[in-house]
Order: sequence, then C-alpha cells, then structure tokens
Amino acid sequence: MKLRLEPQTTLILVVSIMFGGLINIPIRRIGRPSVVIEHPLAAFGLMNFWPALRRIRRESEQEWTQRAGVCYITLPPQVQNGNPNPKGGTSMTKGIALSIALLILVASPSAAPATGANCQGLPDAGTLKAKLIAVAGPSIGGLFNGERMWAAVVNRNGEVCAFAASKDDPTQVWPGSQAIAKSKAYTANAFSLDSLALSTARLYTFTQPGHSLWSLGQSNLFDPKFLAPPGGQGGGDNQIVGGLIFFGGGVPLYKEGKIIGGLGVSGDTSCADHEVAKEVRDQLGLNPPGGKLTDDIIYPNIDGPSEFGHPLCNNTKRNGSAKLGDETKAISY
Repeated sequence: MKLRLEPQTTLILVVSIMFGGLINIPIRRIGRPSVVIEHPLAAFGLMNFWPALRRIRRESEQEWTQRAGVCYITLPPQVQNGNPNPKGGTSMTKGIALSIALLILVASPSAAPATGANCQGLPDAGTLKAKLIAVAGPSIGGLFNGERMWAAVVNRNGEVCAFAASKDDPTQVWPGSQAIAKSKAYTANAFSLDSLALSTARLYTFTQPGHSLWSLGQSNLFDPKFLAPPGGQGGGDNQIVGGLIFFGGGVPLYKEGKIIGGLGVSGDTSCADHEVAKEVRDQLGLNPPGGKLTDDIIYPNIDGPSEFGHPLCNNTKRNGSAKLGDETKAISY
C-alpha cells in the first residue's frame, strides 16, 4: 500500500520512528546494581567510541529514577505507590507507543490543518449539482443539451471552493472536463473586475495567433495534482489550481456589485458550456452589475465583427433561441 506522502512528511515520519524507538520509559523500576554506566550512543552500538561521554549514575536507597533516553529524572517516593525503593519488577517500554503517537501527530490532518478558503456567498458542491441538473435541456443545444457537465467554483483568491458533476456516475461525464471546468472558473475570476465582467468566451479572439494576447495560456498552467478521480475525494479544495481557458464556459460571480469568484462549466461544446454557466449563475443570483447578459457570448457570424468574438459550435443555441448554426467544417489540411 502506498501512502503517497510528500517528501518532507516522509522525512519527519522516519525521524519520528527512529527517535521514538530510542526513548525507553520504564514505568516500574527494574532491579539493578547500585552503579549504572550509561552512554548516550549505546543505542547505536557506538559505546566504545568517545568514552568520555559515559555517565556513571549512583543510586541511593532514597531515589527513584525514571529513565527517559539518556536523561534521568528523580521522582518523589509516592510515585511508586508507596514503595520508594523496589528491588525488582517489570518494565514497560513506551518507545513503540511514542512512535505511534508521533506518527499520528504528523499524519493526522488535525496536526497541520489546511487553511480553509473563504467561500462565503459561494455555492457548495450539492448546490452546484442541483443547478446543473435544473438548467439542462434542449434550449442549451450542443451535443448533450448540457446534461453531462462538470462545474467548479473558485473564490476571489482563485482557490477552489466546490466542484461537482451533474451525473450520479461522474465517469459518464468527460473526465477531461473536470480540469477544464476548474481552469475556466480560475480564468473568469482572474480577468474580471468589479467594473468589468469578462467571460472566458470573450477571450477567444484575443488569444488567437496574430492577436494581442496570443500565448497568454502559457502564463499559468493547470496543476494536475489537484484533480480528483471521478467521484473521488480531494481535487484541490482550498487550493489554487491555476489553468487558463479561452473559450466558452467560464463566468465571473458577483454579489452586491462586487466580484467574489468565478464559475467554470465543461462537458459539452464550448457554446453549450457557456449557456449552462450563464444560466447557473443566474439561478444562483450572482450576476454582474449589468445583468445576466453583460458578458454574453458573441458570434461574429450572427452579431457582426467583434474583438470579443467566439466561433459557432455544433447545434449552437443562445438564450433559448432556435439553432443559430454549426461548427465551421474543415475543407482541407
């Protein structure tokens, strides 16, 4: 079984086990000669080296000494249940117990709690899933009418607050869409302000070859270690996962006119992803100050030339309209 520990944690565990095993704490005194020779390196088999380090401890009839490593602590007689100088008995070594305690201390989440992200005012995973299911339907268009979606929410710091799939079996949603949804949420939040709501759909043209933001996507790559297996735990909660996406499906989230994060949706065509994200945001009541359509997707084939333009997708629909068109077909390569 692999523990999948970070290198630093592994080092701490090894050191804890080693030193925990060296600490020997008898709870009752073992009969011994009156002169005991102790060497701090005896546990390593090095007692013949550096003889000057040897310690000679003499015990009197009035002392009760408890051993802790190479340190000796004199305790009052009452600690021994009224027997100030027992001549024998049994010893319980607590090195193993201490090792286990150190392991628990280091490995337990409570030992180093992660700083929780500030997700106030943002939906949790259950709410996300419910909204994804509620908005899906023929009006969304695309390949699946928005019925197979991943969604993710980040706060203003870009930390993942929640993510969910619309299907009870998340393996029936494109696995690659989990990373895309998280990246869309990060992108929409990263490039929007209180005064400027910028959906990922509106970044498409700017980031194409020959335009002013070409190669922007290389500036902040997604970290795949923050992906969760479909239906699994983890997945970058409270972490900044990064990633930049420049097609439809990411929208900024607002409350009382202030941006508080971003929502990313993926699992269908990018045009359908945008429709779902826009509708989910509206149902959550987190629209930008200008309203639901402030950062809506723009199709130059329909709306005319625009630097904010986005291409049509297969079975493109917008705001419940009839089909607007399909993806441009390739002629040759």
